[in-house]
Amino acid sequence: MPWIIQAFCWAHLRRRFRDLGKVRPEFRPWVEAWRLRIVLLNQFHRERRRAEPGTPRGRQADATLHAHVAHLGEVVQQELALASLPPEQRSILVHLQRRWAGYTRFLEDPAAQGPHQSFGVGAASGAGFEHGRHRRAQRSASGRLSGASAA
Repeated sequence: MPWIIQAFCWAHLRRRFRDLGKVRPEFRPWVEAWRLRIVLLNQFHRERRRAEPGTPRGRQADATLHAHVAHLGEVVQQELALASLPPEQRSILVHLQRRWAGYTRFLEDPAAQGPHQSFGVGAASGAGFEHGRHRRAQRSASGRLSGASAA
């Protein structure tokens, strides 16, 4: 369906990294590097949202955010290219790579709130406080499409 847009939440992805660091202490430096990358992503996104679009500050904030996201994509590719990458780490990066469009949706779509506030039709499950409202809207839309009554 062309009107369904997937937007994934970086906070949920960050938890995957964190959880791996808890069970595999030897991965903590790698986990911490990814945590910092995601913290920077959120910081750059906040800066872009505070800046007036079209102004020099707004253009600079947008360029910085896009450059950081491009860098994240490059790091994913570089790490996945390592034959020595442990399967637990590879699993998280493959997850990110396969859903890259959903994780980066906030860059181009003004309706997507940001890396840690994804909500709306097709958002990742458990996407923050809006999740319940999102699920009800999704069920309601499904009911209308199938002719069933909305739950």
